[in-house]
Amino acid sequence: MMKGKKILRRSLVALIALLLGVTVVAGMTASVRFTAKAEEPTYTQQELYQEGYKLSVELEEDGSVLFQNEGNALPLGTDVQADLYGYMSYNIIHGGGGSGEGRWDSDCLQEKAAFELAGLDVNDELWAWHGGANGGPGIKQESWVTDSGGDRVNQRTQDIPEVSVDDYRDALDKGIAKPESNVAVVTFGRQGFEGSEMPMSMADNYIDYDSTRRGSPDRTYLDPMETELELLDFLKNEAKYDKIIVLINSANVMTLGEYMEYSDALLWIGHPGEAGLVGVAEVLMGQDTTGKQISPGGRTADTWMTDFYSSPVMYNNGGGCTYANLTTGGMGGGAQYNQYEEGIFMGYRWYETAYADKLVLEGTDGKTFDYYNDYDDIVAMPFGGGLSYTEFEWEVVSSDIDLTAGGHNSITVKVSNTGDYAGKDTVQIYVNAPYNEGGIDKAEVSLVGFAKTERLRPGESGTVTIEFETDDFASYDYLGIKNDVDGTDHVGNEKWGGWVLEAGEYEFRVQCNSHDQKTEPVKATLDADIIYNEETGIMRAGDETYAYNKINDVNAGDGSGMIWMSRNTIKEDWASITNNGTGRQDQLTEKASLGDAQSRAVNTAQKAKTTVTLNAPYKNGTKAITMTYGYQASTEPVGADTVNYWGKTHNDQTYIAAVANVGKSTTGYTADTRFERNGDISATDKVTTSTDPANSYGWDEVPYEDERWDDWVDQASWTEIVNFQGTQWNGAFESLGIDAISALDGPGEAGTGNKEGNTWWPCEVVMASTWNPELVERVGEAYGKQCVRTGITSCYGPAMNTHRSPFGGRNFEYYSEDGFLAGMMCLAETTGIQRQGVGTFNKHFMLNDLDGGRSGQIAFCNEQALREIYIRAWEFSMKSEVAPLSGMMASLNRIGLSWGNRGVYVGIIREEFGWHGLAITDGMDNVQYSGAVKAAFSGIACLLWRSTVIGDEANNDGSIFTGNNVNGGIADYYGAYMLRETMKQRLYYDTHIIAPEDSLFTMDYWQSINSVNYEEMPVSNLTAATQPEPQDPDEGGCGGTSVAGFAMIAAILAAALGTGFALRRAAKKK
Repeated sequence: MMKGKKILRRSLVALIALLLGVTVVAGMTASVRFTAKAEEPTYTQQELYQEGYKLSVELEEDGSVLFQNEGNALPLGTDVQADLYGYMSYNIIHGGGGSGEGRWDSDCLQEKAAFELAGLDVNDELWAWHGGANGGPGIKQESWVTDSGGDRVNQRTQDIPEVSVDDYRDALDKGIAKPESNVAVVTFGRQGFEGSEMPMSMADNYIDYDSTRRGSPDRTYLDPMETELELLDFLKNEAKYDKIIVLINSANVMTLGEYMEYSDALLWIGHPGEAGLVGVAEVLMGQDTTGKQISPGGRTADTWMTDFYSSPVMYNNGGGCTYANLTTGGMGGGAQYNQYEEGIFMGYRWYETAYADKLVLEGTDGKTFDYYNDYDDIVAMPFGGGLSYTEFEWEVVSSDIDLTAGGHNSITVKVSNTGDYAGKDTVQIYVNAPYNEGGIDKAEVSLVGFAKTERLRPGESGTVTIEFETDDFASYDYLGIKNDVDGTDHVGNEKWGGWVLEAGEYEFRVQCNSHDQKTEPVKATLDADIIYNEETGIMRAGDETYAYNKINDVNAGDGSGMIWMSRNTIKEDWASITNNGTGRQDQLTEKASLGDAQSRAVNTAQKAKTTVTLNAPYKNGTKAITMTYGYQASTEPVGADTVNYWGKTHNDQTYIAAVANVGKSTTGYTADTRFERNGDISATDKVTTSTDPANSYGWDEVPYEDERWDDWVDQASWTEIVNFQGTQWNGAFESLGIDAISALDGPGEAGTGNKEGNTWWPCEVVMASTWNPELVERVGEAYGKQCVRTGITSCYGPAMNTHRSPFGGRNFEYYSEDGFLAGMMCLAETTGIQRQGVGTFNKHFMLNDLDGGRSGQIAFCNEQALREIYIRAWEFSMKSEVAPLSGMMASLNRIGLSWGNRGVYVGIIREEFGWHGLAITDGMDNVQYSGAVKAAFSGIACLLWRSTVIGDEANNDGSIFTGNNVNGGIADYYGAYMLRETMKQRLYYDTHIIAPEDSLFTMDYWQSINSVNYEEMPVSNLTAATQPEPQDPDEGGCGGTSVAGFAMIAAILAAALGTGFALRRAAKKK
């Protein structure tokens, strides 16, 4: 079975590498030179810069979203001059702040330079005037401090320093502005930062350049400010520009209605990185420098609403809510909570369900939301929406629906450009699953697949095939309504809850966004429920074990006080949620101490082997000691807590306790602190089998369960294994024959500005808004190549939390509100990076959707929402057979009361998903609520930023893992066993990130990338002469590859993989 998997994986990656080879040879002859042997790549820094430049431009062409275009104000064409307005036009926000930012250098294009490179003429006089009025270009650097909880937070306030209308009037009076002949392009921006959230009130924030006017208390940072509206009013009614174009330079959803009252066109551009503004200018003009027509190709990755409080999320969005009866120190670094009481009803799932059920609800300010009759007034742009310069017609050509467990489905759609302009369109498939009143909750629609067309000229047609899996639209029955192995009362039952595909009619809606259908839906009927559990013997494709509830501890005890929104009681739940206020600050019992929170994590662990043989690396000379340990159920609770959390007595509860150890005496032996190899295994070895000794292969082909991994770990000393969890986690281990890992941030740029010459990319929201996984995969490949050039072995990214709320301070680092879209984009980018032999630590796992007060924050979330939305983004990459996720960064928040919740970290991703990657923490100096033992118990290898050896906090000798003590339920060598597992995962990580044979650099897959010496090339200043050479219009614009070339590639992929999501299909294959 495993061999079959590997053959499939290697065949797929070889095919993809071949196709990419054709692409590069066809259109990027200077980027990478292929060789028959493993040798150092011969690319240069300038070649990689050009590749990054081209891809950044293409991301904005494909990802900018057109919200408004009155009277066809766009495209502008080239015979026009632009007057640039707005503080942000001169101080463009290239990206957010913190570990997801990039390097501010000469490669970062300002608006004028970018527009002119694209061929758009800019008013030089007005731009020079901005230099004096705005005080010069540049983004203020954020200010970091450490709060009382030990969390690193950003203290910069988000001011909006707009220039006064009086100053603009002066420019008009002096004839510098030219409304009689020019078009006004106005840029408004918002910026997020690590360690903070977007201000919910602007009462204390300045909204003008002179810092004399403060914003309104009833406006948030994401609303238009009075000074911005005054500028637009001046341009429209006093300067009297014929065309006013507004650019929204924000990764976060904003309310746009007041801008659109004054503008003729509004284009969302997100954060464009260092070069994406060139693509923005091409979209504005409607063509590139070769004359090829460009239409805005982006579709929103989030729902854009006109009133934030029309969503139930906003009434449970953190905001500093803490439990009044708990001190920060008492909870070990934070008692702030965040309640996901809306369950699955967030983002488009909420708005489309409210529309379908014709809800009329009252907000807290007396406003009435009539979601059916006033949908267009409530939703400014649906999820997946966006305008174009042309029109498209769709026709469903064929469909194949298989409503069986593990079924594979496809819908083929013909798309015809019926307008007068070339452009691309995005076909989206949403499932409407049967909902039974009082049954398993379902949103009205859920995204299950999508595809983007090639660029279609007027009159041209093309077909796309969208493929999707039946298992992906099963519903998670966390209440055990239908999926309950041992009975509906759940007494003494560890295995209730699970996936269910309910009987009834399924509609597969072919839509241009989450709201609007373009054709009649494809329908199919399921005659009987499909219940996924061990009784039926039905398991989701791609899972390793049956899924059942793993976080009952989160939804029990103090978590049981949550109001989980249900479609059956949605009106009553809305009323309860919107009236929460601070009324539940005292609900957490005083007995919910640090020790108890840890016990909860232990209690979620399912029964495992009662005995495990541990080959402990204690040595004295050459002799090793073998220990046997186990753990069993105990009637005694851990710690002094006596609160009944699960409706049971203590005798019914399960805790982990020690079993007598056999042969563990270490008399005459000491822990060997010498880093010497106890054997001959190393990362560069070829592996053979006794049955086929002539057939050798690399360690990346050895199954994780193979005992040879344990033999390899046995070479390490105990001191090395203990040190591994601390500051030396990424160091070299001589005894194991592995090199050091160079790990740096981040999602915005390889090295986060620490490596000269790497690309600061358009933000991940722009990537998601392309709805183009193939393009995003090429971005990942370019990112990985830049890592290799600058000696970065591993990157802390991509980032993949969820846009639960528009106010997330790090939304710029994350893709979308939707787990499926985010998962597809992250799978693509991660695959591209890892194909270069670079490891990724995708972050922050999980429910780290608020960054303010993140250390120790308590997140209460029901298991249906967790599985269907929040963990879905991670699932595709963790299960991938093409490029399984190499690493993951754990978040700083708790899930329920437990940091490193074992039910999630082990029960779901290790046992169900079968993921074997390396897990590390986010940077943490404060370990009051986390710590070494809990990390080890949850399979987390390292506590990032720790300045001491992890082990006993006093002795630093590792005895905390091996002494006869109970620490949060981990006792007597179980911690040692888990530490060895994390060291095994480090070996697994190393052998899977070293450049595989399908790398674009063609290094042999056993050759470590950090053994290659790359020359650092000097950074060239940005000039027009250093830009990539223009392409011929007939050769297309996708990285220089011709349309014919892509057609050939698509045909080969179609033949090999059945078209559609090639990587997704491969990830699902078993």
